[in-house]
Amino acid sequence: MKHRIFIAVNLPDGTKKELTSFQKKFKKLDVRWTKKENLHLTLAFIGWIDGRKVEKIKDVLKKVVLNFSPFLLRLTKIVLGPDLCRPRMIWAEGETNEDLIKLVKRLREVLTQEKIFVDQKHSFKVHLTLARAQGKELFGRKIDEKIDLFFPVNEIAIRESLLEKEGAMYKLLESISLKV
Repeated sequence: MKHRIFIAVNLPDGTKKELTSFQKKFKKLDVRWTKKENLHLTLAFIGWIDGRKVEKIKDVLKKVVLNFSPFLLRLTKIVLGPDLCRPRMIWAEGETNEDLIKLVKRLREVLTQEKIFVDQKHSFKVHLTLARAQGKELFGRKIDEKIDLFFPVNEIAIRESLLEKEGAMYKLLESISLKV
């Protein structure tokens, strides 16, 4: 059986609550808001894989996170993404963090060495998807809201994306703590 898999940072509940509070400010927009429980920061999108490879991905993740300690991330603004000419999403963007960049790079390297496909057509950027447009609802809009939100990165998760009529639902398959 095939599974649609990605690796992500789990967000603390307080951070999720803070991020969903911005939905009230933009509630007039005709977009599909990300549910609080689905908010995450994707580190590596793997895509459709055979179920037998999920265990291998868990092993890779356990091996990689052993070398990283918890760290803080900072989100600094809410903007349209991925490009201003044809925006399809509302994002919370953050500062580049050296620890996070090293973690993502190492994770992608080891997955590739293990012959597990990782989508690398887009360079890594600190962003969380807050909402998605169905069509051109965000064209011609301007959103550039400054925020200052810090949150700890204590664990990395393997999640499965289940595509439903209402949008994607994310099932937690495994969560691994960074070394303390």
